[in-house]
Amino acid sequence: MVTSLRELHIARMSILAQRDGVRIGPSPGKGYGVFALRQLKAEETVGDYVGEHLTQRDVDARYFQRGTVDMNAADREWLDSRARRCVTSTGNCADWPSPITRTRPISASCYIDSEDPAVATWTRYLNHGTPNVKVKSLEKGYNGRPRVWFVATRDVEPGDELLWDYGEDYWYADDTIA
Repeated sequence: MVTSLRELHIARMSILAQRDGVRIGPSPGKGYGVFALRQLKAEETVGDYVGEHLTQRDVDARYFQRGTVDMNAADREWLDSRARRCVTSTGNCADWPSPITRTRPISASCYIDSEDPAVATWTRYLNHGTPNVKVKSLEKGYNGRPRVWFVATRDVEPGDELLWDYGEDYWYADDTIA
C-alpha cells in the first residue's frame, strides 16, 4: 500500500520505467537508481529526460540565486505550487553540469528541470558512475521543443544499473562521489 506522496510518485515512475524495460530500485550509497530488466543493445535509446522547461533566469531566481534575483509572480506561484504538493525546490533535483542536480542545460538559455515528479520520468533516477549510457540533446526536437535522451554506450545486461558521467562541473570540491 502506498503510504506517502513520495511513494506514489515512485510507483508512477516505476510503471513508466517498466514500460521501457527498466526498473527503479535501491542503489547502495545513492538512494534510488535505474536497473535494466532486459538486455539493452549498444546505441539503443534508453529513455527521454523530461521535465519543466526553464530559462537561465528561471534557474537563477528559483534555485541558484534565490533571494538575490527578484522572483516575479510566476516564480512565487511556482514555489507555492511545489510547497502545496510537497515537492522540493532545492536545485538538488534539477541536472548538469552544475550542482543543480536535475536541471539539464540544452543551450545557454534553456534547461529541463525534473525535480517535480509530476512532470518528470524515471530517467531522473539515473546515477553517476562508470557510464553505460550517455546523454544526447537537441535544442529543438521533432516536435519543436527541446529534447534530452539517454543512449546505451555498450550492451547492458539485465540487472545492471544504468549509469552516466555527470561531468566534472557537477561536483562541489568537497563532494564524496559514491
